[in-house]
Amino acid sequence: FSKRVLGSSSSCAAPAMLGSRVLGLNGTVGGIEVQSRQAASLKSLKARMRSVENMRKITKAMKMVAAAKLKHDEKRMQTAMPFVRPVQDLFERLPREEKPGGTTFLGITSDKGLCGGVNSQVAKLTRTGMLEEEAKGNSTKVIMMGGKGAAALKRLYGDRFTKTFEEASKVPWTFGMAAIVAEAVAAGEPAKLQVCSNKFK
Repeated sequence: FSKRVLGSSSSCAAPAMLGSRVLGLNGTVGGIEVQSRQAASLKSLKARMRSVENMRKITKAMKMVAAAKLKHDEKRMQTAMPFVRPVQDLFERLPREEKPGGTTFLGITSDKGLCGGVNSQVAKLTRTGMLEEEAKGNSTKVIMMGGKGAAALKRLYGDRFTKTFEEASKVPWTFGMAAIVAEAVAAGEPAKLQVCSNKFK
């Protein structure tokens, strides 16, 4: 009779099993696990927020340094323009002849990145010019200024390279450095020379 009123031992175990599934083995472990997971997610979120904030500060500092360098370079360029324009006008007045022979491409790029398509456009112009000249049956050579231009073309066109000038931008540009580049170009005795560079506006 007592078994009929209170139920059998198996029926009493069912609520206990249900409670262990809901609350955990002892009624509290499950809640602690949920709290620990929430605390871990909040901790990782705070670490991520600190990381993003640090990246923002570093990026802001890099922008300030780049702006200062650009302003300094613009000032040097404006100072040199009165000497550069007569030379540019002289080269524009020189006669240009389309004669067969090898072509040397002088590419001018930077040693560092983070400047958009400045270096990639010079590499593309150099590559396109080489393929066009070689399609006509002319030989091509490459003299590259800047590590980015050399890195972009050397893997596929390394046999065309005769000279590279890297880390030249670490010091202010002088006539002596320009003379070294000019001597390297003249040493190859090219029939034609094409300068691939960007124009500042």
